[in-house]
Amino acid sequence: MASQNLHDDVLRNMLSYLDQHTLRAVLNTSMYLSGIATPLIVRDVILKRYPKQIECFCQFALKKNLCQGIRRLTMVGNSVSSLHKYAGCGLVEVLRASTRLEGLALDMRLLRCYSPLSDWLAKCWPSLPLTLSNITLQNVRKLVNRTDLTLQFSPSFREKTNLGWFFDLTAKTVRRLTIHDFPDSGAYYFYADWHDNSLRNLVWPRLRSFESAWDEQLLFLGQYCRNLRRIRVNGYCGGPIHLSYLQERMLHQGCQLSSLHIPVAVASQVSFDNLIPPACIFPRIAKFAKSLKFLSLEVGKDCPLDVLFEAVVSMAVTEQECDWHAFSELRYLALTMTPRAPSSTGNGASVETHHPGLLAILWLEIFPQLEYLELEARGIKSWERSWWRPDGSGGNRVVPESEGLSARERFEWEGVL
Repeated sequence: MASQNLHDDVLRNMLSYLDQHTLRAVLNTSMYLSGIATPLIVRDVILKRYPKQIECFCQFALKKNLCQGIRRLTMVGNSVSSLHKYAGCGLVEVLRASTRLEGLALDMRLLRCYSPLSDWLAKCWPSLPLTLSNITLQNVRKLVNRTDLTLQFSPSFREKTNLGWFFDLTAKTVRRLTIHDFPDSGAYYFYADWHDNSLRNLVWPRLRSFESAWDEQLLFLGQYCRNLRRIRVNGYCGGPIHLSYLQERMLHQGCQLSSLHIPVAVASQVSFDNLIPPACIFPRIAKFAKSLKFLSLEVGKDCPLDVLFEAVVSMAVTEQECDWHAFSELRYLALTMTPRAPSSTGNGASVETHHPGLLAILWLEIFPQLEYLELEARGIKSWERSWWRPDGSGGNRVVPESEGLSARERFEWEGVL
């Protein structure tokens, strides 16, 4: 067989690019390829059905000695009434043997019924990225040494008491914090505690990356992140204050932010009510852009493609004086449009006339120091995600997706952690 002439490591690297369905097909080709492909089957495991599924997987992984192949493990809990069935599943044995684990996601309700998991979590290496859902304050006391946390709060989260204690605990060691689905009530209570002076001494000395949905009552805490380098805001904000809010509240004085991703709900040609005129966006960002290397803007607000296209063009033609020199460190710019429809006329003509190449020429001329420009209009077939960069002779060229994705990863995180 020709594949047997290749070194096992070469084959393993080639097979690592296959999806799970194709990998399972490879298992049936030959014992030789099956032996190489089997560890790759467990590299990214999602267990979300029943306790029996977790038990069967653990037995399989331990019996076949596959634990070192596990890179990411996700466990989604079921109804509380079935949680006691996890007790003898062998999960901790698998985790202990998974020495190459790069990420763990679990429902924190499991800690209530499976004490070995809680004990393991308290002792595992602090840098292991953890994604925890159904957060309760009762179960977070084991997280005092974590450095990489993603927290997904349940819709029923109502624990307003000791909420400040929870953030104070997290603030001591965490370097990368992502918060999803933080309830409005929780954000209100946290903000109220701070306003009442009980949390004014809260400082996040090590936090370098912060990601959250747009909730001003929660985002204000970034004001106390002296070493913050990366902010990612998910979701649109209809109010006109959010860019100035970043400048005035989110960024500590002297903060050297290098990576920023924010949604921008631009004003249409019809009305500017409660929205940001496109020409005002970059002048506002320039006020805190002196160290930015990576900037990603999601542009959209229930507008067709041609309206969003004109808005992105208008960003470059500012009505206010903009200090473009403030962006001297910028190396990667991503502009993503989320249109409601191809064009405001409904005939799709603007898809051809508003070509991404026109935006590439415009923005690479404004920012000649850019190494990469990423452009995308979601849902528009002829506007698939593309990457552009200067060709060295005064023109621009499209680069392969693999190069673009690699560049995005590099510039988004360079100097952050």
